[in-house]
Amino acid sequence: MTDLPKSVQFGVQAELDKGSLFWAARYVLNIANLRYSYMSQDIAAAQQKWETEGQKVQAEVDALVLNSGRADASQAITEKYFEHADNVLKAWWDLVDQLMFKYADGWINEPKLGAAMGYPAWWLPTLMDLVL
Repeated sequence: MTDLPKSVQFGVQAELDKGSLFWAARYVLNIANLRYSYMSQDIAAAQQKWETEGQKVQAEVDALVLNSGRADASQAITEKYFEHADNVLKAWWDLVDQLMFKYADGWINEPKLGAAMGYPAWWLPTLMDLVL
């Protein structure tokens, strides 16, 4: 690589910047705090998807190095990693919107709009102890 993607070169806590992977991840985390027990599953699926995609990019880069030599491949490697970083940045900001829609107002809005979340399994016995 000849450089790092801009999105990973900065991230200032004092200023929201949608070009920063730091802020994309931070935004997802803060949205997830609203309903973490539900949202964590969606976040884990997105994380797995992009980690798998990153492993594919790494394999492509390894093949480039083996087939063309390090000096010849440096620009292509940089472009592949930049493209992947840009895709992850866009996907993480899209994830925020997906989570907001899916769990808006305390409901589950996918696949059916306005489905109740209900209470966790531990809640009913606790309530029954209080009532009885």
